[in-house]
Amino acid sequence: EQVLISTINRPRDRNSIDTALMQELDALLTRAEDDSLRAVIFTGAQESYFIGGADGVEMMACSKESAMDFSRRIQALFNRFEQSPLILVSAIDGLCFGGGFEFAMACDFRIMSHTARIGLPEVKVGIIPGGGGTQRLPALVGTGKAMEMILTGRLYKAEEALSMGLVHGITPQESLIKEAQTLLE
Repeated sequence: EQVLISTINRPRDRNSIDTALMQELDALLTRAEDDSLRAVIFTGAQESYFIGGADGVEMMACSKESAMDFSRRIQALFNRFEQSPLILVSAIDGLCFGGGFEFAMACDFRIMSHTARIGLPEVKVGIIPGGGGTQRLPALVGTGKAMEMILTGRLYKAEEALSMGLVHGITPQESLIKEAQTLLE
């Protein structure tokens, strides 16, 4: 009863992060901290996506200034994740890329299903990671590997992610939440 399981559920938008979701996640952390919970496990509502990056529709409507503001807000949220006294776990199934991978990196632990894929493909659309991934990724894998990951935009399979230290464990899809709970125990 001290662990909250939070499911990102925006199936029409690949569970992408928009301003409303950022506000919901911030409020969720505040409530969880106030309720004296000890941990939150984040998962996606659909098998094909954990979190499919930042919301493309919202980003396309942004001016240069509003895009910078969006980036500042998402960075602030992920910094809040890192500073939370809660233990945060990303239970990753499906695709986890861009802002979704930055979300996962801001959590304390990452568990991945065998079929999931993670990465930072922003370079393929002419941008760089805007949610703090350029700072968090080198801390996980070193500067050289981080540069390779950011500049190629490649997605990585579970076994590769585990061997690089991007995730703390891999498990069959049906055991994902149970494995995250076991880690917390």
